[in-house]
Amino acid sequence: MKIFVLASTIAFVVFSGDAMAACSNGAGVNQVGNLASLLTGNTVCVTNGTGGWTWQEFHSTGSGGALTDWKLGSNTMDPTETVGTWSVSGSGSNHIVTHTYNGGGTYPYTVFKNGAGTTATYSFCGGTPPEIGATIKIGQGSCSSLAPIP
Repeated sequence: MKIFVLASTIAFVVFSGDAMAACSNGAGVNQVGNLASLLTGNTVCVTNGTGGWTWQEFHSTGSGGALTDWKLGSNTMDPTETVGTWSVSGSGSNHIVTHTYNGGGTYPYTVFKNGAGTTATYSFCGGTPPEIGATIKIGQGSCSSLAPIP
C-alpha cells in the first residue's frame, strides 16, 4: 500500500508540475497582458500529441471577431469553418480571452507565456481542461506551415 501511495504521489508531481507552474507567474513564465494584440490575425495551435493538431484556431479582426478552425484548409473532406467568436476583457493581470462556440460553450482563459522567442509556448488557463498548452503562429493556415510568434 505504501508503495502505491508513493508511486501515485510521484506520478502526480511529475505529470502535473509543469502544468501547475505554467498557470502562474514565475521563472520564465509571465501572464500575457495585451491579449488582443497577441491573438489578432494569428492562429492558436494545440497539438494532439501524435504529430497532428487538435485545434488550429485563427483569431480574426480583433476582440469580438470570428474564431475560425483551419481543419484541413480547402480540403472538401474537412474544410475551414467559422466555429464561433473571441473577445478580450479586463486589463493587466485581469486580462481574459473568451472563446464562444456556435454549437454552445463559452470558455474564458487567462494566458501565460512560457519562455521567450520563437520557442515560447502559451498556457491557456482556467477552462476545461484547466490548462491547454499551445503555440501561437503568425497568420492563418495550417499550424504545420506557419511561423511562430517571435
